[in-house]
Amino acid sequence: MILVTGATGKVGSQLIEQLTVAGEPVRALVRDPEKAARALPETVELARGDLDDVASIAAALEGVERLFLLAPPTQNLVDLERNVLTAARDAAGGVGHIVKLSAIGADPTAAQFVVREHGRGEAAVRETGVPFTFLRPNFFMQNLLGVAAQIKASGAIHQPGGEQRASHIDTRDIAAVAAAILMDPKKHAGQTYTLTGPQSLTFSEVADTLSRVVGRPVKYVDVPRDMAKAAMIAGGMPPWYAEAISELMDDYRAGKMSMVSDDVERVTGRKPRTLEQFAQDHRAAFA
Repeated sequence: MILVTGATGKVGSQLIEQLTVAGEPVRALVRDPEKAARALPETVELARGDLDDVASIAAALEGVERLFLLAPPTQNLVDLERNVLTAARDAAGGVGHIVKLSAIGADPTAAQFVVREHGRGEAAVRETGVPFTFLRPNFFMQNLLGVAAQIKASGAIHQPGGEQRASHIDTRDIAAVAAAILMDPKKHAGQTYTLTGPQSLTFSEVADTLSRVVGRPVKYVDVPRDMAKAAMIAGGMPPWYAEAISELMDDYRAGKMSMVSDDVERVTGRKPRTLEQFAQDHRAAFA
């Protein structure tokens, strides 16, 4: 049995779909089973629980051999992951492998929140003594769907990215890597994989790609950091999280997200999707 946390998110939902297609027994830890049942394959076993409820985690881990660990972006991310890890370590029969979704460049000593907290989370996984694999993805292509309405309305992508490059990755490819590892964990024990798309593109090039796909002009507007952060907060994002996203975009603007890795192909045997493939698949959202 495989337990998936973050089961209804961008990566978790894709992972569950791919595992069920492969015939793997999957259990999803979800807050609202009725809502999750409408979004996930009917063959998935649903366990009601929350990462801050240790008893619910322990119950969900009964009979689980492999764990996909994905905590939500909260200020206590590491505490939530530790709750799961403690339960996994103490589970009857024992969890035999943990796949943690981390972040590109994860480093427990970093000043940047996301990179630091995922680095601390990786350290917590190592401390359990349970075999593990870390997945460190770059920016998700699916994040563009969050501004699709803006692109439709204004014909522009507004981001504080400057003219630096980043190797955006489709979450379906992240899920494919996770699925491959969970189905053959011994082969990947102790490994850390940096997951990127096949190209490193500027936001201007992203806009050009969308222009070709939707058949009308899309431009890129470089937004000052403070203006972008203020817009996120005005849209309801907590200030601490708006700052964390701004720090990620600082790294983007500094060219720290431009590396291209072949780890997706090494694990899955196929190249990751291009941005053009992603845009074609989601053309209706942007057109």
